[in-house]
Amino acid sequence: MIIGLIGFLMGFSILIGLSFFGFILVFYGYGGGISWNKGIKGENIIAEYLNQLPEDYIVFNDVKFPGSWGNLDHVVLGPNGVFLIETKNYSGFFVIDNIEWYYKKHSYFAGPLKRSISQPGKQVIKNAKALKNYLDLNGVNVNDLVINSIVTLIENNYKIKTKPKQYNIVNPSSIPEFLITGDKNVDPKILNEISSLIGPYCIEITYFKGQNIENNDEILDRPNPLDVHDILLNDPLSAKRSHIAYLLGESRNPKYVELLCEGTKDKHSTVRCSSASALGNIGDIRAEDALINLLTDSNPKVRLDTVNAFGKIKYEKAHKHLREMKNDEDHDVAKAVELVLYKRSSNKRIYNLDKKFER
Repeated sequence: MIIGLIGFLMGFSILIGLSFFGFILVFYGYGGGISWNKGIKGENIIAEYLNQLPEDYIVFNDVKFPGSWGNLDHVVLGPNGVFLIETKNYSGFFVIDNIEWYYKKHSYFAGPLKRSISQPGKQVIKNAKALKNYLDLNGVNVNDLVINSIVTLIENNYKIKTKPKQYNIVNPSSIPEFLITGDKNVDPKILNEISSLIGPYCIEITYFKGQNIENNDEILDRPNPLDVHDILLNDPLSAKRSHIAYLLGESRNPKYVELLCEGTKDKHSTVRCSSASALGNIGDIRAEDALINLLTDSNPKVRLDTVNAFGKIKYEKAHKHLREMKNDEDHDVAKAVELVLYKRSSNKRIYNLDKKFER
């Protein structure tokens, strides 16, 4: 009887514990959902303000490039600079002391401030440094490039104690005016290079007021689809050409093979990279000749993406060309070649072994 009572108490305790744990999960899961939805709503509000910018500005929404600290809400390129915008749709009240953020539940509460768990100032500074480093690693001359970092709070629920030196606090409605102020002396060539490098890593691009291109292949099948042929071959913005090539690859539709083969001849290396990767994703052998031509491209990134594309298609003539690249001057390219050749030879051995046992 005592053993039974002990078992009952233990079972009851476990049940209570699981119920409490379940409540905690539901509570925090619900709270996290609210926070996430508020964040999305805030980013959409800022995106609407950014649509007011003149036609010589390009807006990249929701960017995550290699090396970034999470997603960048908005990156804006214009004739007067590069701007990185971090949007926060927080409740409560914040006191900003340079890079440090402090929090209390209401502005009229006299209680002590607590150091905010989230530190948007430090976040936007880190991302600005990461973006500059990413551009530098990809050949952009960043010596004189200033990335203007901005934090904006949707509720305007803050007070500045010490003005930040490394970033700006701007109210949402003031963002368009803030962005267009200043001398328009940024080299258009550098802006074009930057846009090409950021384009493949964003969810949506606004090239001018009213025209958005989402990072989603479903837009190719809309009732009024984009003229992808004209954009890929004729658009003056390499970022736009590169982004369209990426979308065509994501569609996995063989009908775009010939168009993407034309894209491999683009004068801009980023477009050639995107076209090669897209052809690899589609996996059609008709792309083989166009990809072989890219194996001797002067840009190592183009050669690397082309080799990786050959790892996804059943090529026939490229084997000899790939073997000649085993000692490529670029270490990453040479390593990728070895991997593709190994994969090919392994598949052949497995195939021949299967044939042998079929007899």
